[in-house]
Amino acid sequence: MSLSTNLISGLSSGFDWRSMIDQLMAVEHRRVDIVTAKKTDTETKLTEWQTANSKLLALKTSVAGLKKPDIFQIFAATMSTNSSTVKGSDLLSVSTTTTSAPGTYSLKVTNLAQSQKLSSNPFTSQTTALGAGYAGDIVINGKVVTTNATDTLAGVANSINNLNTGSSPSGVTASVINFGTNDYRLILTSDKTGAEGISLLNGSSVNLVQAFGWKDNQAATIKNAITLGAQGDRFTSATSAVGSLLGLAAGESGSVTIGDKSVAINLSSMSLTDIKIAINTAAPTGASASVIEESVDNITYYRLQIDGTQTFSDANNILNTLGILDRGSTDVSGKVSGVSMTSNGTNITAATVLVDIDGYNTFTTGGFPAGDYLTLTGTDTSNAAVNTNFSITSSTTVQDLLDEIKTRYGNVLAYVTNDGKIRVDDLSGGSVLAVNLTDHIADTNSKLEFVTADADFGTAADRQRQIIAGEDAAIVLDGVTVTNASNTIKDVITGTTLNLIKEDAATTINLTLGRDLDTIKKSIQDYVGKYNDLMSYINTQFSYDTEKMTTGGVLFGDGTLSSIKSDISALTTQTIWGVNSNFSIMGMIGINLDNNQLLTIDDTLLTGYLQTNFNDVKALFTVQGATSSTDLAYIASTKDTKAGDYTVHITTAATQATTTGSVDLSAGGVTDTLTVAQGSGAATIAVTGGMIIADIVNAINTEFNAVYTQTLTGSQELKQDDNVTAITAGTALDNIYGTTLQNGDVINFSGTSRSGTAISGSYTITNTATDTVQDLLSAIETAYSNQVTASISSSGRITLTDKFTGTSQLALDITEPVGRGLDFGTALTSNTGGIVGRYALAMIADDDGSGHLVLRNTDYGSGSSFTISQGLALGLTYGTYSGLDVTGTINGETATGSGQTLTGAVGNANTDGLSIKYTGTTNNIDAGNVMLTLGIAALLDNTLFDITDSVSGYASFKQESLQDSVDSYATQISEMEARLALKQEAMVNRFVAMEMALSKIQSQSSWLTGQINAAYSGWV
Repeated sequence: MSLSTNLISGLSSGFDWRSMIDQLMAVEHRRVDIVTAKKTDTETKLTEWQTANSKLLALKTSVAGLKKPDIFQIFAATMSTNSSTVKGSDLLSVSTTTTSAPGTYSLKVTNLAQSQKLSSNPFTSQTTALGAGYAGDIVINGKVVTTNATDTLAGVANSINNLNTGSSPSGVTASVINFGTNDYRLILTSDKTGAEGISLLNGSSVNLVQAFGWKDNQAATIKNAITLGAQGDRFTSATSAVGSLLGLAAGESGSVTIGDKSVAINLSSMSLTDIKIAINTAAPTGASASVIEESVDNITYYRLQIDGTQTFSDANNILNTLGILDRGSTDVSGKVSGVSMTSNGTNITAATVLVDIDGYNTFTTGGFPAGDYLTLTGTDTSNAAVNTNFSITSSTTVQDLLDEIKTRYGNVLAYVTNDGKIRVDDLSGGSVLAVNLTDHIADTNSKLEFVTADADFGTAADRQRQIIAGEDAAIVLDGVTVTNASNTIKDVITGTTLNLIKEDAATTINLTLGRDLDTIKKSIQDYVGKYNDLMSYINTQFSYDTEKMTTGGVLFGDGTLSSIKSDISALTTQTIWGVNSNFSIMGMIGINLDNNQLLTIDDTLLTGYLQTNFNDVKALFTVQGATSSTDLAYIASTKDTKAGDYTVHITTAATQATTTGSVDLSAGGVTDTLTVAQGSGAATIAVTGGMIIADIVNAINTEFNAVYTQTLTGSQELKQDDNVTAITAGTALDNIYGTTLQNGDVINFSGTSRSGTAISGSYTITNTATDTVQDLLSAIETAYSNQVTASISSSGRITLTDKFTGTSQLALDITEPVGRGLDFGTALTSNTGGIVGRYALAMIADDDGSGHLVLRNTDYGSGSSFTISQGLALGLTYGTYSGLDVTGTINGETATGSGQTLTGAVGNANTDGLSIKYTGTTNNIDAGNVMLTLGIAALLDNTLFDITDSVSGYASFKQESLQDSVDSYATQISEMEARLALKQEAMVNRFVAMEMALSKIQSQSSWLTGQINAAYSGWV
């Protein structure tokens, strides 16, 4: 145990031994100071190397961009106009790509594209059931919405919006707009611009489209007219019943007139082919029918085409559903009363009782002729005279009067406007409607005048069915009119997008597309600037002041930094292989080294060559691969690939995984289910006996191209207390049949997100009477970070839907309170309504020309496979099918194949990492040559990789070595300081022991002295 070192030095001895120890330790510490100085010097070098490395990385970033050919494929648009007040940028903006082509163009923006917007008739409420007159099917852009008598205006809007979801949305958005009291309108807006607008057809004999008011009741016109004929809309099959293709609740049947013949058609059972046969069997004079095909995105569609006549009639909307006939959306004319009527000072509504209208002071019973009544006169929409009396009772409402008006005045719509007037719309499109309501009130002090002095209703402002017409964009480019459904017009000018902003047919824009030489030069200037920054730094480090005999930096004479300078500067004067000899050195285009090894740019010379020899300048800097055959394409190279001209020999061409059925399906007659799996996705297609090979191919391709959203549904269907009605999101928790839930009960849930991340959460019931199922659903959505939609299906199943399409690991498990009777069941994709999420399969189906089904992977190689597990009746064999990878050599050196891509093997002398694509089908052939040019930026990027790579770069190694030295010095200093501290403590302890011994001796001496003195005194 060491002695205390807190004693005062020399207290007993009178000797300042502590100062002596400090001086001795200072001498001993000089060895530590030497190591500390070395550590500081090394840290300074490390800091400078970190600075150098940052400059090297900045240069690498610059050349990494400059080596890419696309950096030179930059174009700029300039515009001028013939107007002194309108600029080109006011009318359009221009976006270019690397594939744009220089040129000068004259254009005008004559029309902007618009989205069609349609308005319904006015409705008095958005929450009142519409009634039986609004029950039926409507086909919106090829998708069916079914409305019921109990639906409200808001409910119909919601149903329409539900069509506009998923992987194949309708493209139409519905909204209810309240324009005031008594005036709710259902607005339909196309999500896309263009003249095609919204396809809005009746799917049943009920004229629902007209009942809602989006279209008129005037004579039908041809929807898809062709010369002396008409086409129907597109359908995905020619042999399946039209009703089932559209999903109609009940396909209409009846007779239509085509030309001079009547044709019986039943949409619930007849396909396009059946309808074609029926028409041709009826043989209209000079007319015939056919089914034509058209392909869009590898999917075959079918249309009914009728040639030789444009005379059609249709009482049951059959031709309307098929897309042969359609109606317009003309503005609605009508008549309107002149007085805004009120009841208790508030504008009247349809529910207002007539006798409660202000000014109607005293009611007299009896009606016509003894009591109060109205006389309706004028002319109906068919030009027939109207003259009838309408008796008023104490309970007669404005709605009763409106109904009478609709009965007496023909094809009209009568309603109360938001300012308390009565409007009568002429739905026939005629001009003979005249309306007069004359009051006969027994009390002379009472009046019920809808128009002052009982005059005729005045002419109302037209009401728009079509608020905005769908229009195509139109430009005049070099004298040629070009139309487009969108205001974004792509590739009319190659690689260039015109974004239209404003139309102005009077202004001519002069558009010039040219290479953006300023931006290209900035990339070159950036390289030169970063190069000079690095070299200036190295020059400063290596400088020496002969007068002061001092070095410029701590890295003076550093061999590694000197090597870096040599390696990089040597490239600036290197001749680039494969480049035009007149432009193969940077100095030839105006970029030269000065006496300080810094680069300078002759801007005039560089600009001139960019204008006259652009491709030569580009080749001087970039990586470029050119092939001698259209079957070959350069893909990529690496830092280990050498420039050169190499022969590509193909031993085996790549193939796709393919199988061909053995059954001739030309005439159909086969019923089977085909299941094809690829990766994590699978497609299942039902084939029916009525499908011929074209139908089968189309059905398979449609399913291959489909994208699905993962949907989980519970295995249990929950009912409300009546044990009949399915629960909804709004159902109170105490209204779920068979449950005894209590306040405080906890519903736990867990699962996985789309990406497989674990999810967990819980919901605690606060009040079973007021808490609803939606509260639980909201808690689930929150736990999943609102990346899912939790809902209740129409049958009462809990449903969890991913918010994104494609492959998903979404899963849900619910743990209900024990003993409370609540059971949502197991949520799975395999339950009713469940869907396995997947992306489109890289597959295609085809006909081999002889009616045999061909299935083929669209990708090439052994990694692109598919598996068939169902489909024997189609002549297919179960199993997994794979393609072949390309095999061959490049420059006689070994290469590996993946699909159609052939890549030089690692370690090859010249072609290491060189990748090419062979799209030919011939085996054992010299397919051509690939010429690889590595420009100065590419070579410098490769060199800088060797210098700066964090794993193998020698600048990185240098920094690691210095850091290791710093760490070693720090360890050494720590150990030396520890030893000195121990030595100091030992010395102090020795002197302390000495002081204590002296102190003891001194005490004993004092005691003896005292004893001697006492004894001496006794003797005296």
